[in-house]
Amino acid sequence: MKMRIKDNSIRIRLSILELGSLTKNVSVNMKTPLNNNFLSTTISIKKECEINFSNGHISIFFPITHYSNLLNSDDEGFSHQFVFDNDDEILNVAIEKDFKCIGRDTALNKGLFNNPKNDNEAC
Repeated sequence: MKMRIKDNSIRIRLSILELGSLTKNVSVNMKTPLNNNFLSTTISIKKECEINFSNGHISIFFPITHYSNLLNSDDEGFSHQFVFDNDDEILNVAIEKDFKCIGRDTALNKGLFNNPKNDNEAC
């Protein structure tokens, strides 16, 4: 799992194995060390889209159909806009396939989706 946070958006890229795990109702986790603490993230299944943050842990939930539709289609990803209680705060969350980077070492591309771009374009 790769995560990018920028302003009011979070973008998650998932490998074939990670996306496949989610379609079987198995959560995907990531843990990043920060000095004497961690930032951890879990992507999981719920009937409704939901996001939580507590004690350095981000939990993101989408219906299982979102993951299975993505895995079994040519779609590159899906997104959801979370509007928080005060209606002034919006967070965009995107879940995307992690594509092979053209020209990158084969070992670094292992388990990633085939790149939909042609071989002449960089990732």
